[in-house]
Amino acid sequence: MFGKLIITRHSLRYDDAAPELFGSNRNINVVLSNEGVDLCEKKGTELAMLVKDLDVIYVSPFVRVKQTGELLLKSYYENTYPFVEENHVEIKEMVLLAEGQNKFPPKFEADLIVKLETNGMGYPESSQNIAKRCKEVVDNIKKQMHEKPQNIMLVTHGIIYNHLLKYIYPNYRYNDTTNSGNYIPSCLDLTVLELHGDKFVPVFSDVENVKKLYEYSK
Repeated sequence: MFGKLIITRHSLRYDDAAPELFGSNRNINVVLSNEGVDLCEKKGTELAMLVKDLDVIYVSPFVRVKQTGELLLKSYYENTYPFVEENHVEIKEMVLLAEGQNKFPPKFEADLIVKLETNGMGYPESSQNIAKRCKEVVDNIKKQMHEKPQNIMLVTHGIIYNHLLKYIYPNYRYNDTTNSGNYIPSCLDLTVLELHGDKFVPVFSDVENVKKLYEYSK
């Protein structure tokens, strides 16, 4: 085994706590709600029981995703190494895990467009482009793990989560690639995969539709 890949969706956002107040005018770069913060603490405890050591956490540029990664890691370390003051886990921003959207806050949009153009990506993104980027992410992670066995966590968005799983397991089924999809993973749903050779094998998942993958991996 070359290591574990852990995938999760960001925690609950502030404007999800009162959708009747925000409606369609939600801030795309919003922070987490109080419930979202509490959920990170709970899931960090669960993560500590599933993965002994984390080496790196990749997050998308969105505030809610970076905040999720930081809070998960804090809870994770409180439950695995309570007497360690500093940890070795790096949290790195990866624009490849950002969800394509039509509108961003001006400063964020400007920075993201530069990153997208630098990487030769279209803007706004198509579903096909997101799928292509997810393939590149997974292939790069395999390469990293083969060079040095390690445990890597991706904190991303529901749509990206689906595309990542679809590339890893062609038999993975979901009905579409929009947030209206019935199979979009819920906030902080965890999926843990182990890399054996060139194949990822699922060992745990909160996602009902992912649990069916156990059948494909046997």
